[in-house]
Amino acid sequence: SLCKNSKINRGSRRRVRNKSGASLADGAGKIRAFVSGDGRWKLHLPHKYRVVERYGSDGMSGKYTQEAIPLSLYDLDADPTESTNVIDANPEIAARLKALAEENRAAYYKKTE
Repeated sequence: SLCKNSKINRGSRRRVRNKSGASLADGAGKIRAFVSGDGRWKLHLPHKYRVVERYGSDGMSGKYTQEAIPLSLYDLDADPTESTNVIDANPEIAARLKALAEENRAAYYKKTE
């Protein structure tokens, strides 16, 4: 999945970067994640995403399911594949990144939620 593997579908995602960090948003301008300015921390905000169950072929569409990711924090220096959520051990970092994500949303995206 895009969220768990931290790959960005460049056609549907938008990045806004400033000195405090970068927000990763979907095509509707909803921020889904925020990366710290130094690139070490990535905070996923709660959201749903599509997972491919079966790829389409011969003009037939594939099958998708919806999954949800909770508020989660990853140390990209120690865990670049985002396999271990460290939010419980770093609540202050998560709170700071969440506030910065909201500041970015207010500054760069119109409210959609």
